[in-house]
Amino acid sequence: MSVQHPDYDQSRPGRPILGGGPGRQREEEEKSMASFSYTEQLTIVHCTCGIPFAIPEDLNQQLLAAKKSVYCPLGHQWHYSGKTDAERLQEERQRHQATKDLLAAEERSHRATRGALTKTRARAANGVCPCCHRHFANVERHVKSKHPDFVPAAQP
Repeated sequence: MSVQHPDYDQSRPGRPILGGGPGRQREEEEKSMASFSYTEQLTIVHCTCGIPFAIPEDLNQQLLAAKKSVYCPLGHQWHYSGKTDAERLQEERQRHQATKDLLAAEERSHRATRGALTKTRARAANGVCPCCHRHFANVERHVKSKHPDFVPAAQP
């Protein structure tokens, strides 16, 4: 069984009827007004010329990640120059980690300084001069006479 198409002359196989048939113009009009349904997410983007147009969201993400060039409906070439959400998140995590590392280093430095201060106070309480590290019964009198330019640190 053969299927007959209204636009083809069966007496001349493989050749269309010239001039169309009745209603041919109406079919062309209907075809030019065709519509379709799209179930994916579309994203509105703007070209450098200012024209807004929609592209699929997954394509938008791929273009943003790859920084590839795209053409707008008017033929202008443009590309993404910004950062993806993932890149911004990664940078924020790196800044956060750097801040944590800096804080940890400052805490270690503070502990070391406190330890050195505690050691110096203990030595002074036991009669050791903080300048020449010799032992004296009266450290205060020794420091005033032998180290007059020495200025002791303020007590916390």
